[in-house]
Amino acid sequence: NEITKLDFSDYDLQVVDAIVLAAAITNNRSLSTLNLQQNNSGGRWASAIADALAVQPDQWFSFNGLPLRNLKCNQELELDLRDLTIGLVEGMVLARWLPLNRSLHLIRMACGFEVPINALRTGMVTKLSLSNTGLQPEHAIVLASALGSLETLILNDNHIGGMPGNDVAEGFEALGAALKENTSLTELKLIRTQMGPRGAIALAAGVMLNGEQRTGSLADHDDQGKVANDGDSFGSIPSDEELDKLDEEVDLSTIKAMAGAFLFNQSPKQSYNCAGVKIGIEGKEVLAATNSNEMKKPTRSLTSLDVRQNYFGGDGARALTNAIAMAGQTGMWVCFNCIPLRDMAGDQLTELDLEHTGIGVTGVHVLANWLALNGSLQTLNLSSNELCGLDSSGNGEYEASGIKALARSLVLNKTVGKLVLDSNQLAGRQCVDQEEHDEGINALAESLSKCVSLTALSLGKNMVGPKCTTAFAMCLSSNMLHIMMDCGINNASQQMDADCFGSDCSDEEYSESSDKGGDFSSIKKLARAFLKPNLDPGLEGSGNALGGQMDSPSTLAALGKVIGDLVTFRLLDLSSNGIASEDLMALIDGGVLNGSLQVLILDDNQLAGSSKSSYGENVKGLESLGKALKDN
Repeated sequence: NEITKLDFSDYDLQVVDAIVLAAAITNNRSLSTLNLQQNNSGGRWASAIADALAVQPDQWFSFNGLPLRNLKCNQELELDLRDLTIGLVEGMVLARWLPLNRSLHLIRMACGFEVPINALRTGMVTKLSLSNTGLQPEHAIVLASALGSLETLILNDNHIGGMPGNDVAEGFEALGAALKENTSLTELKLIRTQMGPRGAIALAAGVMLNGEQRTGSLADHDDQGKVANDGDSFGSIPSDEELDKLDEEVDLSTIKAMAGAFLFNQSPKQSYNCAGVKIGIEGKEVLAATNSNEMKKPTRSLTSLDVRQNYFGGDGARALTNAIAMAGQTGMWVCFNCIPLRDMAGDQLTELDLEHTGIGVTGVHVLANWLALNGSLQTLNLSSNELCGLDSSGNGEYEASGIKALARSLVLNKTVGKLVLDSNQLAGRQCVDQEEHDEGINALAESLSKCVSLTALSLGKNMVGPKCTTAFAMCLSSNMLHIMMDCGINNASQQMDADCFGSDCSDEEYSESSDKGGDFSSIKKLARAFLKPNLDPGLEGSGNALGGQMDSPSTLAALGKVIGDLVTFRLLDLSSNGIASEDLMALIDGGVLNGSLQVLILDDNQLAGSSKSSYGENVKGLESLGKALKDN
């Protein structure tokens, strides 16, 4: 205990080194200046050091250039850190010292980030927008410690999660911890903030417990901001037994002020220790009333959260979804990821257009929860929303849990008639050479046969390919999907042929409809989905690539067989599908013109070409079409 200054800058200290050093610091009473700069500290490294420094705040003069003593003694009005390198450890230390200070008005940082800390504390600032200001995790940590009475916080387009792919969670952990105590913040926007799985899980914990840890006990701070050091820094308002043990007298007005701070979030720190404080009978009554009445009531304030265009995968999505669902039990949610939850819960909407809003996997999870209970929505447009975690360029990680949740909610919902899911990378790929995912499409296909209200489903531009043919009767076998499955309401007098979709037909009989063979059991499922009572089916499939692939003839032969057997199928649009001569021949020979089809569109195809060669003319498909037309 003789060393007062210690310099370990640029020592490449590792986590284990930091833990050992932190233990030594905790037991030391002479050290006042410590320099650990240029050590590339990570989260565990930083928190170990920051926690150790906070044990004895009175002994510290400086840490990595931060004027800790001046902050503790209220000697700073403006803290200028523009010439200092601020990293995770500096941010964590500042976050622990700021609640001890009462004089600071402003903090300036190198990136141009400024915290109007006094205005936040006094309620002069209720909305703060720091979008696209270069915020890093350490800045978010500092900001989270100084939310004060802020009502709206916008941090879009920053690197709170570190650089892309790093998944630095400490900034979101700090925000989540602040939310647990905060009772004033109603709107938080974190769009494009590089939030990864760890960050999303940390934030979700705060969202779930928003305002529920605002309990505390009376003496972690005296009026100079002195920290109590008996180890009980996270208590609650004391019990009757604890109050009876208090010795030191405190003025009743002080007790009332402290109780008021509990109730109205005016306290710099929401935890206090009552040890050694005698408050008298009246003070005891004030605290007892506070404890029994107000402190046990939910104090949740957050009603709007936006975390769009962050790629935190399935684990992060599930954590946030659960947090929103549990917090949503209070009925306070207004909006999540641009989804009007309050309006949906109140059955105030018949049409909801969320096209190109990027609600993401988490958004569709949350939407599904609300949709299952909604009783008014008729049209829902979710096109271009990264519902499977991938953007239009394929960035991100494929995650089908959201679309599966939506499929389940469609079965429970009784009002949605039209659903648009265009451009959502449902197949998880950018071109035919990439692996195709069919989990989401399979879930949607399964829900079609159970939906009681859905009559129109649009799945355009989703790169759906051959693997998904088991889900949608091969008619979605394409590499550039733009398809509209439209079942319009028909007159009630038009009766369906009970056998038109082959209810007694075996899968083998369906396979025999194609020379190529194959399992087309899903074709029957598709037909059943279309042929509900009083429905007149049609299929728009323009802009696909149903033709030109190795398995295209078998796909189109199966499709032709199904449509040829239907007695009410009216329209088939297969324009711009790369259909070659052999594909057309398979479609016709499958029997597409044998049923009730009235309109067949084959524009912009290679009907006289071959999928096997780009040279030469092949008229066999057109010959088959000509022969079929003679008898049609």
